[in-house]
Amino acid sequence: MEDLPPMTPRMRRSLQRALSIAQENGQDVVGTEHVMLAFLGDRAGIAGMTLDSVGIAIALRAEIMRIITSEGYKTPSEKLSSSDE
Repeated sequence: MEDLPPMTPRMRRSLQRALSIAQENGQDVVGTEHVMLAFLGDRAGIAGMTLDSVGIAIALRAEIMRIITSEGYKTPSEKLSSSDE
């Protein structure tokens, strides 16, 4: 991963917000669902603007929240090995 470009301030804020979203919902691991919620919350960012412009941001946010707050939802707690794929 050394070849990755440095994170922009916006990306850093989004990842910090994703962590906060996970913690606020009692989840131990940040998943793609938390990152998507963070992107949706940043309406000045390209992801938030794009999803908002096509009219699905509100519905997508509601569906992700429905899922992560549902009974039985659990984020992964351990790294999957290649044999688990």
